[in-house]
Amino acid sequence: MLEDLLRWGSTALGFVFVAIIGALLKKNADEFAVAHKLDQLLVKGWARMRNMRFNGVAWWLWLALGVCVGSSSSLWLAYGLPGNAPLHSMLQSATPADAGKSEARPQLNYGMAFAMAGDMKGSVTGEEHPFFISSPDENKYLQSVLWTVIRQGIPSANWVSVPKDDLDSPKTTFTNKSGIVIHGSNIFAASLIRALSQCFEIYKTASGLDSINEYFSKFGKRDLVWIEIGPGSPWKSDGACELK
Repeated sequence: MLEDLLRWGSTALGFVFVAIIGALLKKNADEFAVAHKLDQLLVKGWARMRNMRFNGVAWWLWLALGVCVGSSSSLWLAYGLPGNAPLHSMLQSATPADAGKSEARPQLNYGMAFAMAGDMKGSVTGEEHPFFISSPDENKYLQSVLWTVIRQGIPSANWVSVPKDDLDSPKTTFTNKSGIVIHGSNIFAASLIRALSQCFEIYKTASGLDSINEYFSKFGKRDLVWIEIGPGSPWKSDGACELK
């Protein structure tokens, strides 16, 4: 109890001390302003600024416009559009938390992620575009990274999966080629090849999909694309797309 009273008392004395110092400083400042004819500086300055115009528009309108544009741009980069998480935050969540502890795993540069997603936008429209991704364990982290970029660029893309308990599911034949192999020959596959080749070693083939398309046709999915991530590093050797 005594400690609380002492604490409150010292706080009150501190406020009184600050008030006294502030009053002394204000008095000296007023005398200095009068002596050097600065007491009307703000009034005169405001009167002059009030009539300033740039290209016929009042300065405060330009200021308001700049604040609105700057604020909206900053909010879009930080939080994304309504209903959509920003791309950079999804890329961060797409990378495993333990990545880099046992071995260094490259992360996708945000700027290149935007570039690849932007390259896909508008190239594929209309109906649903089913696909699936496969990879060895060493590159499994890239599945979610690619999916993040694809769904930003092509909202109609749909990642399908094969039930593990279905004995009739198709048996895929892997190429085991280092890099990323795009299996498919439709416009969706072409868009993936063009965009992803900016950062990854990309190869294309139209084979390996017959049994897969036959199986998924039972569920109304047709003309699938298979993104096969091979062993080793699929990144381009220049490292331009990797987050430093």
